[in-house]
Amino acid sequence: MRRAMMILAGCTILLADAGVVAVCMHYECFSLFAKSRAPRPFVSGIVFTVGVDRTAVAEKLIDEDPGLTDVAERTQKHIDEAVREGLGRIAEIIRRRLDFAGFDEPIVEVREDAPGVIVKIREKDAESRDKMRSIVCRDAHLSFHLVPENEKAMIDAIPDDMSPPGYKRSGSGYRRADDWPTESRKPDYAARLSRFALNAVRDAGVNMPVRIRFILERDHRDGKLFRPRFIKRRISLDGSVLSRATVVRPDEYYDGFRVCFELNDEGAEKFGKLTGANKGRQLAIILDGEMISSPVIQSKITSRGQITGNFTMEEANQLASDLNAGALPIPLMIEAEDDVSPDSVKPAP
Repeated sequence: MRRAMMILAGCTILLADAGVVAVCMHYECFSLFAKSRAPRPFVSGIVFTVGVDRTAVAEKLIDEDPGLTDVAERTQKHIDEAVREGLGRIAEIIRRRLDFAGFDEPIVEVREDAPGVIVKIREKDAESRDKMRSIVCRDAHLSFHLVPENEKAMIDAIPDDMSPPGYKRSGSGYRRADDWPTESRKPDYAARLSRFALNAVRDAGVNMPVRIRFILERDHRDGKLFRPRFIKRRISLDGSVLSRATVVRPDEYYDGFRVCFELNDEGAEKFGKLTGANKGRQLAIILDGEMISSPVIQSKITSRGQITGNFTMEEANQLASDLNAGALPIPLMIEAEDDVSPDSVKPAP
């Protein structure tokens, strides 16, 4: 039997100098059972062995600091440090994601044989299996980056016969090519994508700020079309300072689903300084390496904001859940999946 939940509905009204910006409906869930109740014995379901994707960790670190490739020993040291620092939070984040997704008393255990976790779910249907894979493989890393002021000149300087790895030219943007599944799985893919066209833009004589990266933005009307964009590599703010995320339904202010977020005290102070000092600039919102939107900063913003995009209700709910659960500090991979039935579970001696 699934855990009984009590749901209380309410709303948060976001205010600005000009008046009401949006009304955010939110829902609070409370378990009606005491948290100290011992979990049911696990006798049937699926067991996932989850480990650290060290190749993806290295790729992420090199993307942030290309100079790491110069010294192999230094790269390995940074990888070890990232894994060690991130391991402590993995189990709790996955546990929260499973709770938000509605799994029936999932079990998350820290592995003893290698860095990672063991996840046991009682559901055995294909949908639950796919959902679990998505929970593990989705980083949900949110970050905010300033867009260079001469971005348009940089985009115009990209030669028409050049396309990002795994993509093909389509009008003013790109579509995924047949080799995208293969290209996107290569260890250095993110680093190659972030460096796309930088030399060509520089050779065209465009003045490029230091530490710039190329990124793609999905077209809001045509979800299979991607627009070329450039952002500063430096992360101005990330999802670690979010205290809460909620979904807003379409209303008179915006005709699509969006996600409102609230910042903690540290985030409010940083966001206030960032937006106050960069009025009129575009601020890119990046989720797992893809630009979601890039609104123009109209005024100083402190404790609240919103993320807009061509979200379905399911996508908006998923994003809000991921942000509330927290981003995975390091990339993970599923090493094994094992079906468990009552016949395969040996009784304790």
